[in-house]
Amino acid sequence: MHASKGFPEVAKLRLLFSHEICGIINTLSLSPNTQYAAYLVFKIIYAHGYVNEPVSFFDGVDGGHRSIKSVCLDPNMKHNPYNKEEELHRPNVRSDGWLEIEMGEF
Repeated sequence: MHASKGFPEVAKLRLLFSHEICGIINTLSLSPNTQYAAYLVFKIIYAHGYVNEPVSFFDGVDGGHRSIKSVCLDPNMKHNPYNKEEELHRPNVRSDGWLEIEMGEF
């Protein structure tokens, strides 16, 4: 996968058994009393079937509340095939062709 104007560097995932993305934000550099959100921005070249599997996003502030969101990386999937009761969040297609999904707010 090649970088684009909006993303000078990209990661290419070749084989997926388990994948974890962790990030830390220094909240001292953020404006107080402001709502922020973290997004996963990605592009699928060859799905190999894993996009149909629900993915869990965990977010939270160190020592604080932690939330879990169940998502599907396939923007066309209508419902969670494993749990019909659970709301399934799907990514949006951006104007540049990349997909994005909100992982959580803080």
